Amino acid sequence: MNCDTDFIMNQNGQQNRIPLSVLKEFSESIGMDCCIEGRYSSLFAFDLFRDKEKRKINPLQVMDEVRSLENADELSQTKQAIRFKNLPLRGLWHKHYFTARFMVKNIENSFSGNKLTELIDQTLVRENVDCGVYQRVYELSDKIVRQSYEEKARLKRLTGEWIIFAKYNDENYYLSMGVHKMDDKLIYERIKENCFCQFPFLKSMMNQ
Repeated sequence: MNCDTDFIMNQNGQQNRIPLSVLKEFSESIGMDCCIEGRYSSLFAFDLFRDKEKRKINPLQVMDEVRSLENADELSQTKQAIRFKNLPLRGLWHKHYFTARFMVKNIENSFSGNKLTELIDQTLVRENVDCGVYQRVYELSDKIVRQSYEEKARLKRLTGEWIIFAKYNDENYYLSMGVHKMDDKLIYERIKENCFCQFPFLKSMMNQ
């Protein structure tokens, strides 16, 4: 287990060592110690640091979602936190966070099936027959982008990637970041390697 070991970040074909001291400074700079001091793993801090450097994810937007979890904030516009039901992640929870990086995916999700075809037919053909083509195209793009985003936000259905956390003694413990395409076994192995020693209750919680 690697609670006291520096992390390695692969970037541009090189392996860069990220000392725990750098992660500590980074965590303090984005307000983690003010919000969840003693309840976030070094792995969680590293994942946020890595995603900022490699994927250009704004860590402050992730922290906004963390604060929403901490305060049971109804202002969150993403899907509700969900508990993992199956091994090896059973016992943990995940919460979506949203950034502009995930805008296109959310738009795609809004127009599954024939919904986009129906909207195009409605807007360009059946509606606004007296409007010019540029006006109709503008209205179509507005419905596809702005209105679909605002509707998903209103319904709290925005999606993105995951904040993975545990609930223990009525508090949240933040373990790692996750992506949909990452295998559950890999997520588990990363948590086992880096978080079990920091938060020993995880071993029994995850039924391992």
